[in-house]
Amino acid sequence: MVALGNTQSRPASPTQDSEMLQGSELNHASQQTFHIIPTNKNKPEPGDVLYDPLLDRPELVLIKQTLTGVENYAQWARDFRRALIVKDKIGFIDGTILIPSKPNLMCFWTRCNTLVRAWISNSVFVEVAAGLPPTEDAGELWAYIKDMYDTLDLTKIYTIRQNLAGIRQGNQSMTSYFNQLSAAWNELDAVKELIVALLETLRQIQRVKDRERLTRFLMGLNEGFVAFST
Repeated sequence: MVALGNTQSRPASPTQDSEMLQGSELNHASQQTFHIIPTNKNKPEPGDVLYDPLLDRPELVLIKQTLTGVENYAQWARDFRRALIVKDKIGFIDGTILIPSKPNLMCFWTRCNTLVRAWISNSVFVEVAAGLPPTEDAGELWAYIKDMYDTLDLTKIYTIRQNLAGIRQGNQSMTSYFNQLSAAWNELDAVKELIVALLETLRQIQRVKDRERLTRFLMGLNEGFVAFST
């Protein structure tokens, strides 16, 4: 016969606690439903060349200058390339961003290519746009424009050089005189043929150009600066 008194229950042993806890967890887990959340590892993210922010719209005008023809192609092309570099989309016109081999990335490439194609069209004069081919490939369109308008405008080069030859300090301050020369030099650089060479060769060419321009600057100074220029 067992006496029923105010006997205290014996505390469960650590082993029993562990078994009870594990059983409770298993029972709780069996009642839960787990969902697999798909990841976006194959979707371009900021920093990827195929990523396009919501602010990048087809109607966007990247640069103020509009391509009118041979006379301003060089400067237009340089400004537009700079704008695409900022947008991380320069590869769509220089051929470095190729069509992706993964089908799931194709739609992102097509969207970015279409944006660049639209931006080019937005930056050319109406008469120029009318003569562009119907290609949807931004790289092909850029190559066509380059072949059509990237030619040396010898008449403009002659005009700029003639203008440079006549620039003198006169009544201008030295700063204004230099700025006038600098503006003409920049205009000349914009229409001259782009030189592609090794970095050291380009540096040597630049040093020669700097010496020539310094000489030209000194030659145009007023007589009061003769001692300085010599």
